[in-house]
Amino acid sequence: MTPARASVSRAAARGSRLFVAAGLAVGLAAAVACGGGTVVPVTPPPPEAPPPSRSAAAERFDASRDAFYDRYLELSPTFAVTLGYHKYDGALPDVSARGLTAQAAWLKEQQAAFEAVPAADLEPDQAIELAVILTQIRGDLFDLEVARWPKFFVAAGLAVGLAAAVACGGSTAAPVVPPPPEAPPPSRSAVAERFDASRDAFYDRYLELSPTVAVTLGYHKYDGALPDVSARGLTAQAAWLKEQQAAFEAVPAADLEPDQAIELAVILTQIRGDRFDLEVARWPKTNPMSYVDRLALTDYITRDYAPLGERARAVIALSGAVKAYLEAAQANLPEAMPRTWVETALLQINGMIDFARKDVAVAFTALDDPMMRTEGAATRWCAPRWPTRCAPTPRR
Repeated sequence: MTPARASVSRAAARGSRLFVAAGLAVGLAAAVACGGGTVVPVTPPPPEAPPPSRSAAAERFDASRDAFYDRYLELSPTFAVTLGYHKYDGALPDVSARGLTAQAAWLKEQQAAFEAVPAADLEPDQAIELAVILTQIRGDLFDLEVARWPKFFVAAGLAVGLAAAVACGGSTAAPVVPPPPEAPPPSRSAVAERFDASRDAFYDRYLELSPTVAVTLGYHKYDGALPDVSARGLTAQAAWLKEQQAAFEAVPAADLEPDQAIELAVILTQIRGDRFDLEVARWPKTNPMSYVDRLALTDYITRDYAPLGERARAVIALSGAVKAYLEAAQANLPEAMPRTWVETALLQINGMIDFARKDVAVAFTALDDPMMRTEGAATRWCAPRWPTRCAPTPRR
């Protein structure tokens, strides 16, 4: 598989989901680069042995995979350009009703074909690629047929456009008539009531396990917390997701209200995606980049959701959790990892260190308490692992 197609696979596996959080393999590599600690260097893997002869199933899968991605990029030219396929420069996808119908039909055909592939007969990397392709197809079919995003956003855009035209006198159009008053809601079924309770319990626990996701979504009771990425924590999370998947798959979708049927599909898509990341791709066990994002301080600095002092205390609390978080990440990751992953993770973590030292410093200068300015908050965030690089900048 070409490097470009490999990037398509990785992008497909990630989808619209958030990548887990930040890693000590990153922190350790950064510490070496900055003279901040004694660390075992990342050693390159040994030279690869000549590839063994391949089975007919493996050869057929390669051909099917390549044909799938070729057609997928034709149908998604803007995505192709993002991945570096510049023969699609300037093109837009066909979002006509006929085009969307044809895309959905093709995705169904591809889903059936790839679901029929015997994963046990494939090479290990191919088995992961198969799971990635099926995850991407199912996600796209969900967007087209369940959530129906293209039809929802087009309709919303037309309504906005008509309202703007009338307001600006740009055209003669029928006025936007407000909807009639809603009738009293009908009595709800027991299944619908139980689903609401299960859904709320699921999201409550999900946000507890993913506090940085919760903060990004505006649930600030989780400010300053980091997820448990220890081996025990990841195992418990995977077990809980498996249990929740079984419970939600047992819900009779036909007995739910229309909005609940969509919510059920969304929850199952999220669970399956998270389980793929944990159990198939195994990002927390293989990729240092999977740990970086959750160390970000951006939400606390760029969003004026609370007084500055409260947000500073959240940064200090997160800082106190960084050391244990990074030590758990170090224990999860191997010593030898792809150089590109380590270098990219280093770029990310160094950018976060610069943000902590400079942008957080500017944001917190208005605080009266010097211990809650950048020397007391931002420096505590990075100093435990990178003392030289995180030394406060002298004031002039």
